[in-house]
Amino acid sequence: KNEKIFVLIDLEEKKIFGYLYVDDKKYCFMGLSADSNKLTQVGLEVTALRTIYHFSEEDFTFDLEFLSPLTLLDYNVLSCPVCYLCYSFNSNNKHNISVEIVVNQEICYNTCYENTIRECRANRFKLENFECVSVALERQLPMSHSNDEDAADWGSYYLAGDTCKVVKNDSIIDLYALNKHENVTKDEGFFMLGFDDIVSIFYFGEYLKGYYFAQGKTIFDALTESYSNLSLVKE
Repeated sequence: KNEKIFVLIDLEEKKIFGYLYVDDKKYCFMGLSADSNKLTQVGLEVTALRTIYHFSEEDFTFDLEFLSPLTLLDYNVLSCPVCYLCYSFNSNNKHNISVEIVVNQEICYNTCYENTIRECRANRFKLENFECVSVALERQLPMSHSNDEDAADWGSYYLAGDTCKVVKNDSIIDLYALNKHENVTKDEGFFMLGFDDIVSIFYFGEYLKGYYFAQGKTIFDALTESYSNLSLVKE
């Protein structure tokens, strides 16, 4: 929602921002930004697998849905390490709109004990129907620590949208994903967030992958399948 930071389940503060551009006006719906207007939140819905935020301005409404497809009936879907950020725009007048998500490199490492800048690497990939960008620590140490206040700081985090880019300023990496909709009164779209943990468990001296990756699938399979399966997942 409209907060300065985005807080993950382990209570670490991560910088994730969301922007809506309506013609020449810029709004912020996730995080706070000095160069944009704060989108007005008017409602909130929370279910087992969805969190939906409702926003409204004088000329339009904007809905944002965080969707985690954790169905117990399909292990492939349950174990797929991709979640969705879906949105819909409605207005009585035609507009050129863009929706942008920005993810800071801090998403890929722990900051609960010391908030220091760590060396990361990033990549950009172009797939058949979308693009994605990734960020990871330069030095990978899978399964190197564990406790209730630490998240995995190994593996790579992925952000996917229609167009993506990596921006690096003063050793800080930000991932950008942008979807554009021209001359519309109503439209919708989505972004994907994924995580490739490399290995999931150290079991009696053996490193093992998670269920989804155990049969040789990759994070790109996960993103591609998730892109194609959104309508089925939402049913």
